[in-house]
Amino acid sequence: MNKLSIRILIWLMMLFSSAMVWGQKHEKELSFALSGMADNTYSFTRTMNKRWEAQEHIKRIATDKDLDSLARYCSIPAVKALAFLTLAQKQSDKCFEIVVSSLKDTSQFLAFTYDMGRWLNIASFFLDVVNVKYEEGISVLSDEQMIHLDSLIVFTPGLRHIYMTPYATRVAYLQDIHDRVKELFYEGHPEVLPLLASYKRPEDKLLLLSALREFKVGLDEKGRITGRKGATDDALEAIKNWPDEAFIPALEEIRDYELASNYFSYSETIPLFKAVMAYDNDWAYNFIEDMFIFITVAAKHESSFSECLYRAFKEETERQRFKPLIEKFGKNHLYVKD
Repeated sequence: MNKLSIRILIWLMMLFSSAMVWGQKHEKELSFALSGMADNTYSFTRTMNKRWEAQEHIKRIATDKDLDSLARYCSIPAVKALAFLTLAQKQSDKCFEIVVSSLKDTSQFLAFTYDMGRWLNIASFFLDVVNVKYEEGISVLSDEQMIHLDSLIVFTPGLRHIYMTPYATRVAYLQDIHDRVKELFYEGHPEVLPLLASYKRPEDKLLLLSALREFKVGLDEKGRITGRKGATDDALEAIKNWPDEAFIPALEEIRDYELASNYFSYSETIPLFKAVMAYDNDWAYNFIEDMFIFITVAAKHESSFSECLYRAFKEETERQRFKPLIEKFGKNHLYVKD
């Protein structure tokens, strides 16, 4: 071996040794940085300074290979979230594979925006990231990948943790998925009821009636929430797409229950007013007027019902038939202004 070959060999050995040292140092630094997120908390704002600084430090030192591995395999969900969001911001071509492989990941992390915290699951968070970016015109995923992903989500059973409405709605634009939408409801996705109602299939009336009548599910005898609520709110939203006479008895049952309850629920009352207004006929007008005659006499939750009526009217593009009722009953609440 001549001198030049020896020098090259020594240089390569030194280079390899340096790379190993750098790799060990990098791995140690990254591991230490990740330990700062061991409490499984992620901050989207700078209000939690130490948390924010720890997250930014990880983003600075982690390579794309590190981020890919962390998004897929890290045992700390908050780190998975950080890694994937960083890759999405870089428009990495790894995002599609990561999202698909994480669809059944129900692990959760505590996410803070300013001082408000909420628990998010990994699968839904990853999907929210790519969907928001897509809506903002940022191509994290291609159009073909988005279509593929939507179909994969809709036709994969067992994804109870994923809110199905946007994916099922987009797939429904491309093909008739009525039967699959009904299956999704029975798999535990009441949020698809508005989409199901849009098909206006007579055979679905009994299903929607049953869902409307779940207004007592998850409540105790006094109307207090004690468990998972039924599908009534989603069914009321569905009625706006299909205001059929068959649903009137159930709507009247909901009205009677709300009027008799000691607890007032905005989440039930506003959707009820919206569903009734969708009929846009004399029955609907009389339904609301009779409610307020009873409320006025009973002097019970009057201002709250007034606010709900006003908000429902405004949010449903102000159906003019009901304007006299708004003038008469919908301006009593403190927060309602002209």
